[in-house]
Amino acid sequence: MAAEAGCSSWRMEDDERERQEEEEEEEEEETELAEMEGVNFSNSSLMPPPPTPPLPPPPAIIPLPPPESEQTKPLPLPPSSEEVGTGEESQDSQDSAETEELGNGVPWHLTPEVVLVKVLACLDDVDRCNASVTCTAWRRVFRNPSLWRRRHFVFRGYEALERQDRYCQFLTQLGWHVRHATIELCRPNINTATVIAKAFETFVNRLNKCHGVRLLSITIISADFLSGWHFFSHNRGKVVRSLCNLLKKQSCLRSADLSYCLMDRDEGSRLLDSLSYGTRLHPKQYLSTLDLRQFFSPGTRAVSFTRYQKVMDQFVTLACVRMDLRSLNETILQTMSKASAKTLRRLEIDFYADESVGVHAIGSYCWREVAQRCQGLAVMVRIHGLCGFSKYASVLVRGMPLHELRLTYLGVEDLSNPELLRSIDGLILYLSGVYYQTLNKVQIQLRPEMEVSADTALVTLVRRCLHLADINVNFVVQAATFLRILETIQKNRTASEKGCKKTRLRLNIRGMTPELDQSIKRLTSTL
Repeated sequence: MAAEAGCSSWRMEDDERERQEEEEEEEEEETELAEMEGVNFSNSSLMPPPPTPPLPPPPAIIPLPPPESEQTKPLPLPPSSEEVGTGEESQDSQDSAETEELGNGVPWHLTPEVVLVKVLACLDDVDRCNASVTCTAWRRVFRNPSLWRRRHFVFRGYEALERQDRYCQFLTQLGWHVRHATIELCRPNINTATVIAKAFETFVNRLNKCHGVRLLSITIISADFLSGWHFFSHNRGKVVRSLCNLLKKQSCLRSADLSYCLMDRDEGSRLLDSLSYGTRLHPKQYLSTLDLRQFFSPGTRAVSFTRYQKVMDQFVTLACVRMDLRSLNETILQTMSKASAKTLRRLEIDFYADESVGVHAIGSYCWREVAQRCQGLAVMVRIHGLCGFSKYASVLVRGMPLHELRLTYLGVEDLSNPELLRSIDGLILYLSGVYYQTLNKVQIQLRPEMEVSADTALVTLVRRCLHLADINVNFVVQAATFLRILETIQKNRTASEKGCKKTRLRLNIRGMTPELDQSIKRLTSTL
């Protein structure tokens, strides 16, 4: 009995211990739950909830590769410029804003179309047409305006009629995209003169009827009216009338290149008159760039023609003019500078050594007036051929704001003439003494077999011309001259630190191997 009583007491103690453990576990669970709810049962008081810890960042989502059935499907192309203008402006602007927020502002959503435009721009018209039938997206890109901004129209022989038909069809379909046109009038013969003149006249009439065509620039090439059309007076007059009608109807024209037309003074003045602001129909832009190099035929004497002088007075916003001495004298220069005093910034003059200066000479006082009237005017002179120093001096006079000089000689005359060789050395010394305040570039290109001794003149040019930035000559210079030029550059750089303005100089001389050129550049950088 005693043993049974002891066993029962042990069981009671075990049951009591288990009950206490269960109560303690329940209390711990209630305490944890209360702490989660912000209530602390240990002191029977309400406490403010603890701050909520920040949530961990969401895990990166790794896109799964598409199934095999969808991997071969092409990516959808973005809308073209035509679709953008029909109601999707907000979506495109939103996409552009999103791409700018990404960092670099690159329109990645337009990349496929941009790539196609670059590819089609490298193809000719036939390949472009074949590519346009590939799919709808390619056909949409085919009509991108940037592909048709510049067009070259050729009128040659019997092909002129066939080309004229294609050109008219092009103007009907895509003509309003053209902004820069180049017209090539090839030299005719007795059988093709009428064909070319008729085809060009039809083309101009069709072009003028396209209301959306707004040319910004036009270039006429291969139109040799002196020898090419000299024996076809009737067809020549038809071509000139067509050109005049073409220029009159272009209200937005800003640039005209009429170089090497070789026209007489009557037809040339009439063609220039059609370019003036007062003659063009409903003009919206002023002409700013005009190229008249070799525009008049030799011996024309157009500078003394009254109509030509009046026409040049009508160009009031010229910024860049390219001429030769055939179409320039003091009267024409004064007329242009007065009409375009606020806009004229660059004047390029071509001078041929085998031509006489005569009435085309411009005095120093005239150049000083022009430079004072046209602030910031820079003059570039191209000299074609070699001549005596006196002829150079008659063109390059004091007072001219000379900025750049280019001399080119590729003739077959006697290379042993000492006067021609000495004239180059004298010309360089003359430039360093007269134009040391304005000269910026000098380029002299001679025949390879010519031996010119102008080392001292080059050193003097570098030393005196404070704004000289580019020297390009193709005659051989001694090695000692390089050292003298480098010493001169070092002295000029020291002077620039004291307040004298000096630009960087780029030197290009024949005979400099790449290794020698690199060593000189390294040496120059350390000076």
